[in-house]
Amino acid sequence: MAEALNIDMTGWYQATGESCFQHLNRNGIQIAVEQAAGSQAALAIASARKKAEAVVIAERLVKDTNWLPEPMRFEQPMAAIASDPESIDDIENDDDADVETDDFEEAAE
Repeated sequence: MAEALNIDMTGWYQATGESCFQHLNRNGIQIAVEQAAGSQAALAIASARKKAEAVVIAERLVKDTNWLPEPMRFEQPMAAIASDPESIDDIENDDDADVETDDFEEAAE
């Protein structure tokens, strides 16, 4: 399995009731809290009487855990990062000299 480089989004995003938990159903909130703070913390969500209460509890439990919702967890395969610095220079300095304008059809006016 290829190594992955984690791109840390925790410096830019904090899961809050408004930014995250209001948009999840109760089961989703419980899963998020379990991922962030463990199964004991998730029991607090299960015991909440209403979703609004679960949102407030989740925000409190997830605060300062650096938990991120799945869509914000980015991993970039190490293979995608050029291991040869010269290859990066080749890409950056490529001026498309081998592309001729005759290769493209003229746009209709």
